[in-house]
Amino acid sequence: MAGLLLIPWPLATLVAALVTGYLMECIHPRILGSIGMGIFCIRLRLILCGIGFGLFQTPNSSLRLSQTSLLKE
Repeated sequence: MAGLLLIPWPLATLVAALVTGYLMECIHPRILGSIGMGIFCIRLRLILCGIGFGLFQTPNSSLRLSQTSLLKE
């Protein structure tokens, strides 16, 4: 039963991460990450937390990887 209650978080994260991947071409990743962290901090429902986490995680990982590759050059 507990597993069924927690399912909205990963599903919302999955959908939000996919949408954020497309949005990163139009909107700067820092803006998307800030919006995602704002939604995540509201913590009203698990689905909103998952959406916020998906909006934050994707641009954050992208920026982190791009900065790491710049350090190696």
